[in-house]
Amino acid sequence: MWLNEFGEHHNVYLKKELKRLQKLYPRINIIYADYYNSLYRLYQEPAKYGFKNRPLAACCGVGGQYNFTIGEECGNGTVNYCQNPSEYVNWDGYHLTEAAYQKIAHGLLKGPYTTPCF
Repeated sequence: MWLNEFGEHHNVYLKKELKRLQKLYPRINIIYADYYNSLYRLYQEPAKYGFKNRPLAACCGVGGQYNFTIGEECGNGTVNYCQNPSEYVNWDGYHLTEAAYQKIAHGLLKGPYTTPCF
């Protein structure tokens, strides 16, 4: 998918630029946080992190393969939400669930997705 490739290329160039800046300013601490891969792992292996095996399906939505229809947002009386949002990565087709954000934050703050590590 082109958007994933864009994210990967962006991160490659961002890391190069951060290394350049670190050489220019050696007394400054620069921390790189890899949000892309911290989230991508949830899509690749959802069950490993406690999510259902349909990581793109929205918890709150209506219709279709991904339980998402443009114009049918959460809060609308016709839109249903799941009983256990913590089992979903995707909340509404636009935003992630609190559980997904918690896993991302853990990966950034305590896991391998920050350089240098905390």
